[in-house]
Amino acid sequence: MNEEEKQGFYECYLRLQRHKRRLRDFIEILYLNDIITPDGYMDIRQSMKKHLPINIAIIHAIPNGCRKERLLNCLKMNSKLYTRFKNKLYKKNSQPLVAPQSLPANGSNESYINNFYEMLKATALRSGRLEWNADFKRWANHLSSTLQTMPTGTEKRNVADCFFVLLDLQAVLQKRHEADKSQLWTRPVFQTMEGILCETSNPSLSRLIFQSRKGTACAQSHQFDEVLKYASLVLCDVAMFSCGKQIGSCIFAVVNMYLQYYSSLCQANKITEALEYKERILHWVEVGYNHFAHEERDIQLNWRRVYLDKKIYCHLGIDILSRDIAGAQITDNDIKAAKWCIFEMMELKDGMERLRLLHLFVACAKVNRLEGRQEVAKGYCKEALKHAEEGKFLSEVAVLKEHASSTTICPGIPMTTLLYQRTASEHDETSSYKPDETSKPLSPEPMEDQIQLESFWIEMLKKLHITKPNI
Repeated sequence: MNEEEKQGFYECYLRLQRHKRRLRDFIEILYLNDIITPDGYMDIRQSMKKHLPINIAIIHAIPNGCRKERLLNCLKMNSKLYTRFKNKLYKKNSQPLVAPQSLPANGSNESYINNFYEMLKATALRSGRLEWNADFKRWANHLSSTLQTMPTGTEKRNVADCFFVLLDLQAVLQKRHEADKSQLWTRPVFQTMEGILCETSNPSLSRLIFQSRKGTACAQSHQFDEVLKYASLVLCDVAMFSCGKQIGSCIFAVVNMYLQYYSSLCQANKITEALEYKERILHWVEVGYNHFAHEERDIQLNWRRVYLDKKIYCHLGIDILSRDIAGAQITDNDIKAAKWCIFEMMELKDGMERLRLLHLFVACAKVNRLEGRQEVAKGYCKEALKHAEEGKFLSEVAVLKEHASSTTICPGIPMTTLLYQRTASEHDETSSYKPDETSKPLSPEPMEDQIQLESFWIEMLKKLHITKPNI
């Protein structure tokens, strides 16, 4: 670049320093396009992580070794960065510039892909149909074949975004429904996700989502060195993003990772370290939920249930696979805190997805066991087992069958006995809450879901300008 262009570049960089998320995206794009070296990239990442000044020599080397046309071509994957640098680098140049082909941050296609993701995920998790995985694989294979024949550009990034969505949903279904999770972290879907990160519209966010999924799979497979690595990566990266539900979702993955690591510490009788991680879990529960503060009411309520779920499990010494944590220290304050969370969960039970309802019954069983009401506890366990079997949560089925067979369930025990009765000092006469023995998840008709999603899939293919496969 000439001196005038270098000056424009430096002005843009100085402005980026005020916005950590954009600065991180900028550095990520330069690294992916070989404009900065791997060593320079790692040096900058470490400086940002530790809140230290970035080595300015690395920044100065960029305009010395990169023409402005190449820089702007790389930045087309991020419209805001592209526009900012284009305006500065061409400020006094009358030569017309080809408009970027990337979508605006909130463009219609991106919104449509986000809606596609939300609809698929909500339907799959709500209905508990493991068979959705076959549909997602079929659709993903079609997009994978399409990507291999597409030239680089906006349309390819849109297809990559949709492909990544389908891979992500496959990873979610596998970690929820597979019976044997010991090798979950080695599944091919994770390798495919990692391989497509740089093809997506926002590689930084895609990488964050991948790290959260892979870390949770490692937790379920008891690969604890990997768990701590991925938890650290996620927490480092979320600091570069503003609030939002995708970031809140990734923080929830860290809560799951820490809960399973906490379980391993308790079993190893490392009490001091275990208590430290217990505090971390409860801290990140609150931080994570706050990321949904500006979302719609329904989204806030759904994620309130999700975070309460793990807060209850942490207090009661239950791991992410609904197993009792051997060696966990459960105090009276833990039981009291768990009860209040259960009260709130029951208030929010309408429309609750099946897995959360299952976890709620598991928690109710644990509280009653801790307080000596074994028969009532077995009643809750039986109800949890019913939801596990109906939702095909196979690992939970095995755990709950073991609990259910340990003692005989007394017939006629009401499912809401004693647990939800507050003491006289706690009772709120104005509360309208009544325990409901017939709590059921929101489960629409499977055929209706199938028709709706197939229709949405066809519309998505039209948006991506892809021919519908004859399968």
